[in-house]
Amino acid sequence: MSDNSNRTSSCQFCIENPEQDVKEMFISGQEKRIARGEQPAKRAVFRKVHGVAHGEFQINHDLPTEYKVGVFGQKDSYPVWVRFSSDTTPNATDLKATSGIGIKLFGVEGEKLLGDGTTQDFILQNNDVFFVD
Repeated sequence: MSDNSNRTSSCQFCIENPEQDVKEMFISGQEKRIARGEQPAKRAVFRKVHGVAHGEFQINHDLPTEYKVGVFGQKDSYPVWVRFSSDTTPNATDLKATSGIGIKLFGVEGEKLLGDGTTQDFILQNNDVFFVD
């Protein structure tokens, strides 16, 4: 039986109101961690950092027209930060752990699900199901 005492989200399947569920899982959840006095507040998932990199995310000019949408149809490149991590606690072994890559683009214009920011996130992992607490 799992311990749900640290759960910060009421979302179980996230299908009835996906926008609200995303806000609850990631924004409200982090606000609750801060309110509990976590300094710094722990990440919900992929807490073990393996490294970060900064660079330029370049869009392939040879993309077919039907794929030139969103960030792939706006600019030639974006400033980017990439974070490599795994789903274990920072001091635990990561042998057989799920690995993740977070890609954050900057300077992205257009309508966003969570407000009017100018970033775009891509979340990748080596597992077929993305899980959150």
